[in-house]
Amino acid sequence: MLFWPVVAVSLAGAAGAVFARNLVYAALSLGACLTGLAGLYLFLQAEYIAVVQMIVYVGGILILILFGVMFSRDVLGRSTPPSLGAKILGGLAASAVLVSAGRLAWIISNLPGTGLAATRSPTQTWEGQIASHSQNHLGELLLNGWLAPFLVVAMLLTVVLVAALGLVRKDAT
Repeated sequence: MLFWPVVAVSLAGAAGAVFARNLVYAALSLGACLTGLAGLYLFLQAEYIAVVQMIVYVGGILILILFGVMFSRDVLGRSTPPSLGAKILGGLAASAVLVSAGRLAWIISNLPGTGLAATRSPTQTWEGQIASHSQNHLGELLLNGWLAPFLVVAMLLTVVLVAALGLVRKDAT
């Protein structure tokens, strides 16, 4: 009953983030999309991931994006529209990324022994709760194998925020 409204919120937020000319509206639409995705995680019985989605992405990354938007030169989207060459280059880059992602997904899904099955079976003690050891497993993954990429992304976001501040300061003087 609630699945389709959550899907609609996610899709409407994604469309708003892509097509909004005002950067503040685009960032708020992204927040609606990320919140809808957290709701979809709840439908997948991944409550812990839904909470992490809300805390990290909606609470942290979205605030960082809003700070970046505040430091932007063209918050209201009143600058000149991109040229035809920029649109073509952007379309080619987006197509290349989509083709690469599709090819990678195809290769991974056809690897033997990857365990990428389309079925999901509940745990033995399923009562609407996630398994008691899954938080520990997720914590081990985040702090062992994925710690370096997590720190790299954090550093890049910090550099982007400082660079945006530097651009705004340079124009103000």
